[in-house]
Amino acid sequence: MSKIIFKWFLPWNFEKKEAWLNQMSSNELDLCDVGFLTYTFEKCQPDEYQYKVEIFNEDPSSEKMMNYIATLCSSGVEDIGNVGSWNFFKKKTSQGDFNLFDTADARIKHLKTIFRWLIYTLAAETLIGSTYIVRLISYIMNHHLDIIILLFGILLVWIYLTLGMGLYKIGKKLKDFS
Repeated sequence: MSKIIFKWFLPWNFEKKEAWLNQMSSNELDLCDVGFLTYTFEKCQPDEYQYKVEIFNEDPSSEKMMNYIATLCSSGVEDIGNVGSWNFFKKKTSQGDFNLFDTADARIKHLKTIFRWLIYTLAAETLIGSTYIVRLISYIMNHHLDIIILLFGILLVWIYLTLGMGLYKIGKKLKDFS
């Protein structure tokens, strides 16, 4: 019988996501499918699997990424699936350690991919948000402040702060590896 859990992780907290998935394995739940904010589990032996998450800087269905996944699978890794550019993998614990980033360079490359993703997202939010900020200023100048515009402005500030925090955390991790 499958169990679906809805859970959200910020992109820079991929290590927390991995720790949570490995804890679920300790609780006899094997991740068998992923979706947007959804994780589908089935019963398994305690600690039967180890889980890793990786972001690709290319389309997961591209030939290059499919070859990469095939190489992983030939070493006993199972491809669970992907959500956007995030890919989920598992390996039986009995087959030994599971590490996607066995060198500092591989870890740095992964962190830089996340950093770039955050920069692009922040740039997109700036483009979209700037029109609403102009509207907000216009409403304030005309002494007519619409609550919806104000709430959207607050949401934009929250998004900027959250993405900024992510950039800071990934930047700090990059600095620690350099």
